[in-house]
Amino acid sequence: MLAAGAAGLGLAAPAPAAVVARERATTPIDAYAGHAVWSSYDRRARRYRLVAWYAGKRHRLPVAPRRTPFDADLGADERGGVQAVYSRCRREPTGGCDLYRYSFATRTERRLAISSPRGSEGMPTVSGRHVAFVRYATVPRIYVGTIGGEGHVRRLRGGTRERNAAGGDTGPASLDLAGSRLAVAWVYEPRRCGGRPVDDADTAFANELWLYRANGGRRRLLGRGCDLDATADRRFDDVSLAGARRLAFTLGTRGGGFVMRRLDTRTGRARDADLTGLSSSYMASVQDGRWTWVVLSGRRTRIERHRLRFAPARQPAGG
Repeated sequence: MLAAGAAGLGLAAPAPAAVVARERATTPIDAYAGHAVWSSYDRRARRYRLVAWYAGKRHRLPVAPRRTPFDADLGADERGGVQAVYSRCRREPTGGCDLYRYSFATRTERRLAISSPRGSEGMPTVSGRHVAFVRYATVPRIYVGTIGGEGHVRRLRGGTRERNAAGGDTGPASLDLAGSRLAVAWVYEPRRCGGRPVDDADTAFANELWLYRANGGRRRLLGRGCDLDATADRRFDDVSLAGARRLAFTLGTRGGGFVMRRLDTRTGRARDADLTGLSSSYMASVQDGRWTWVVLSGRRTRIERHRLRFAPARQPAGG
């Protein structure tokens, strides 16, 4: 199995956190180079607004709102600045969705030409002029294109596409692009788990962590696992790449907690930070340099910034 209880890992507790914002509804989050973006619910408009944070200041971006939270991703632009990509849909949450880019340098938005007039795209991630995204279908598919590309995209092979008797979801859960590397957390419903077949009375899921060379399509499986009867949450999620070799992601633990793992993708060495103390309200997280941004649910959603303490992992690097 992939996970053991976080208490059994001998990890240090998280350092004190700074509460950056409080919101009315939960939201995904992304961060890059000291910037962060998330969705803020506007009760009067009954829409989500895209907001950004930088150098201690929060401001609303001048883009149209949407009915569901934005799937925004931050990355470097071709000049070394910061850009965001996200989708906006005619039929929320995944119908008639197109991809958009926002430039922090020019404070302008434009629709990306790689959006299909007949398809529906979402979950974008950006690095320089390259964009990876999901095109929704019975089994969502992963594609890579360029910001200036006129509809020219390349499809990447997805993860395992099994479906069990319960007929659950299959597809990517999280993507992050850095340079030519693309990390993907993939979830599916296995036909077998724990050495036995899965029937329609079981609640079972499996999860894989993949690393792609997005410019050539080559890929490597970094980890895989499955669980029966919802004994743990999704295993790999909230993936974020840094530099030429580091990958961070959350790893679900059997007791219902979470570990943030930093993995050296060349050596396989891993370091873990315990998020179990946050597990009762944990919703999302992202790694940005030395900082970890965390979204916590409650009467008001809290967005916090942590300086986590990492220790050598006692589990295998893949899980």
